[in-house]
Amino acid sequence: PETLRKHFKILSATTNVIPLTPLVAALQQNKRCSTPTVALTFDGGWLEHREVVLPLLLEFGFPATFLIAPAVVGTNELPWREKIGLAT
Repeated sequence: PETLRKHFKILSATTNVIPLTPLVAALQQNKRCSTPTVALTFDGGWLEHREVVLPLLLEFGFPATFLIAPAVVGTNELPWREKIGLAT
């Protein structure tokens, strides 16, 4: 959590953090942002996203996009990250 907090402090001081959809729309229209701009994305739907990332997003007031693997939601199927961990 502290490493992510440090990264968020840097982003807060140096960039404009906006939702993914408006950033993609601006890029598709070849619009330039007047300040350094980023969109935060997190993939996998991990529990740590809710327990660690979400509180920090709320603390900093950052929007974010969470990408979930719907094929494994509600199943006993392990996501690839877990399968790799078991294989090593």
